[in-house]
Amino acid sequence: KKLEEFERNSKFYKDMIVRAHFLLMDFNAAAVVNKGMGDLFAQIACREKCAANEAFTQFADTHRNYHRAAVEFQKKAAPIMNKLGTYLNKAVPDMKLTIKKYADAKFEYLAYC
Repeated sequence: KKLEEFERNSKFYKDMIVRAHFLLMDFNAAAVVNKGMGDLFAQIACREKCAANEAFTQFADTHRNYHRAAVEFQKKAAPIMNKLGTYLNKAVPDMKLTIKKYADAKFEYLAYC
């Protein structure tokens, strides 16, 4: 029964890690696009007059800040993903092995009774 629970947990965490990985890749792609747009707005701002210059500069700063925020988020999310991977690849197989050993020991003990 416990072994089935660990199997369900490991499948859940495996699916969650895969989905989170793709989500982070898409998030990074969107951040790179926003950085490119920010650079483009900055180039346009250099060529425009005073009022338009300020507006395009603000757009550029906003898009570049989105990219910076995305990079900070990825730095914070990476350790969480690593810990989930460690749990999935190290702890869950170890727990399965321990449960099997206990089950074998229990069976052997009951066989002697």
